Amino acid sequence: MLSLRRYTPSDAREWDAFVEASKNGTLLFLRGYMDYHGVGTGSGRFRDCSFMYYDLKGRLRALLPANIEGSTLWSHQGLTYGGFILSEDTRAEEVLELFDVTIAWMRQEGVTEWMYRQVPTIYHRCPAQEDDYALWRNGAVLKSCLVTTTIPLNDASLYPPVERRRRRGERKAMEAGYRIVESDRLELFWPIMEANLRERYGVAPVHTLQEMQLLRSRFPERIRLFLVTSPPAPLQRRGELLPSSSIWSAGYVRSLAMRWARPCSLPCRSSISSVAFASRSSWVGHKLNSTRKSILEESHM
Repeated sequence: MLSLRRYTPSDAREWDAFVEASKNGTLLFLRGYMDYHGVGTGSGRFRDCSFMYYDLKGRLRALLPANIEGSTLWSHQGLTYGGFILSEDTRAEEVLELFDVTIAWMRQEGVTEWMYRQVPTIYHRCPAQEDDYALWRNGAVLKSCLVTTTIPLNDASLYPPVERRRRRGERKAMEAGYRIVESDRLELFWPIMEANLRERYGVAPVHTLQEMQLLRSRFPERIRLFLVTSPPAPLQRRGELLPSSSIWSAGYVRSLAMRWARPCSLPCRSSISSVAFASRSSWVGHKLNSTRKSILEESHM
């Protein structure tokens, strides 16, 4: 039997330790990341309503990063995705109970809706899709489903053959002196990314430069920036950034996301050692209603 309690800032160490050992936790769920804009302090843009779930022996069994807005529970409104964070030995029956105790809390507190964004499966350390079944059992309604593109960088056999023109471009770029370098100069890269996002998609970055600098100071080994530098030329200093280059890190999803700089097609494979999340952020969003009886309950009426 499971019970839940609300997260408090004093739980940060226990929370983070569970995320690191879980089968589907990512950097986004560490409190140093979640709380950068006040998520967990009550003073930021989102009112934290995260839960910690314990069994009868007092062992932590699951986490739910969440915030509350009006009568709606979100998991999570301030993150790309949310959903239950599970231990490696979690079973389907236990996930069903996680939903039961959470919905019971919602009914008690007058919370009528639960928006649930699942962790994309590419970030699971081992299969962790028990919530798919629990969502169906509880009558969840699919509200959104976006497409992502992923590159399995740990298995080169899954790559399509590299086009000849790409290989030629790579060779010419290297011969011309273009280089990929790791950098901590986010302020140099940010205007390039802002311009690309504005011109191509009409949007602004999710994070401000100041927010990303703060996050990188907290997670320097996980949020990394790689830049393409141009060769020296008259009246030009070596190492000037290519205006059209846009190779960026997205360490908050344990990966590097990138789009090749078209003028040079430089390779970056040697700099990356994880799954690449190379498109828009995505999630699957489900809506649950706490006033609706679950399918299991209805079957016994």
